[in-house]
Amino acid sequence: MRNPLALVAVFVVLSEVQAGSPEVPFHFFARSAERIVEGRVLALEPRWQGELIVTDVVVLPEKNLHGAGFAPITLTIPGGSLGTTTLHVSKAPDFAVGQDVLLFLRANQWCPVLGWERGKLTIENGRVRELGGLPLAEVEKDILAALGR
Repeated sequence: MRNPLALVAVFVVLSEVQAGSPEVPFHFFARSAERIVEGRVLALEPRWQGELIVTDVVVLPEKNLHGAGFAPITLTIPGGSLGTTTLHVSKAPDFAVGQDVLLFLRANQWCPVLGWERGKLTIENGRVRELGGLPLAEVEKDILAALGR
């Protein structure tokens, strides 16, 4: 049996990070990210990390808007399912195998996606779902402008 007290402590810490945060302007994500990448989710690998379930999300970069490299990236995201046990972490980004994504990344052990769920955008048919179906080309242009390019 996993320690439920450890889970409660994590939820308290995570909720304090997210509680009351105002809407962050889009340019903040572009300027604050250490890497901005478009790619495809290749695999989801849930595992125990101590008392918690985390999911390693493997993403194959297809385009870098900021930063470099085309080797697969493994992102460790809090939450996931193992057997009959599921840990849902509010505000953690949700991924699916085969999904095309635009990610704003940072160096962070808990969730390397900047802004948690808001730093992961889903690309469908050349459009960004979370931005009302805005064409990806326009989003890329806005990101590059925010970066001064």
